[in-house]
Amino acid sequence: MRRAAARYGCANNLKQIALGLLNYADTYVPGQHPPEHELPAGTLFLAGLPPEQRLSWYVDVLPFIEQDNLYRSFDRKRGWDDPANIPAAQTPLKTLSCPDWAREAEPHPPYTAYLGVAGLGADAATLPIGDRKDGVFGYDRRTPLSAIQDGTSNTLLILESARDNGPWARGGPSTVRGLDPGEAPYLGAARPFGGTHFTENTVFGHGKPIDCHAAMADGSVRVLSHSVAPDILEALATIAGGETVGDGW
Repeated sequence: MRRAAARYGCANNLKQIALGLLNYADTYVPGQHPPEHELPAGTLFLAGLPPEQRLSWYVDVLPFIEQDNLYRSFDRKRGWDDPANIPAAQTPLKTLSCPDWAREAEPHPPYTAYLGVAGLGADAATLPIGDRKDGVFGYDRRTPLSAIQDGTSNTLLILESARDNGPWARGGPSTVRGLDPGEAPYLGAARPFGGTHFTENTVFGHGKPIDCHAAMADGSVRVLSHSVAPDILEALATIAGGETVGDGW
């Protein structure tokens, strides 16, 4: 029962984050006439700083997940690990932490298991706007909702991961990653994504990893079996790749 409750809590977390992103897109339409509803870039750009030293997209979304005061405590003109931002960046947020994952790993309160999907390829987060391998998130690119031509219900927004986790406030691979075909299959224990939810422990040992939650670009949350074929996930990872996705996922 505890495992089931943890999975429910995790799905609820992803739902809140996804809706926060969509509310962000409805609210922030800078300099567009007519307005173009855009999702945030994967990092807050700062000249001279690489993505992994910048603040992550989560900082932009904080006001939309009931963390307005925390948002105000960040200096957006400094990196995530700048002394001015360390107190805020080290704040643990339950909404950004998978409750089931935390049972199986050494606790790292400011870490997140929820990663923005950058598209297809190890370099997906750095691809230019308009590349067929683009996903929703890129380090320096903002995705208009209208650019999600494969359909928002068929486009991955966020995937869980129990591998190489990092602080939610840090840009780079801690919060944005692409699907690297060289690492397929993608889901499961020790794989790039998934490995966060488990069956109940028994007298014979720890529970086995099962399933993976995914938030889609329409705000819905799906449960993906670890057996989902890599080509299906690759198709779901892009916003305008033109792939055909069947019903078997």
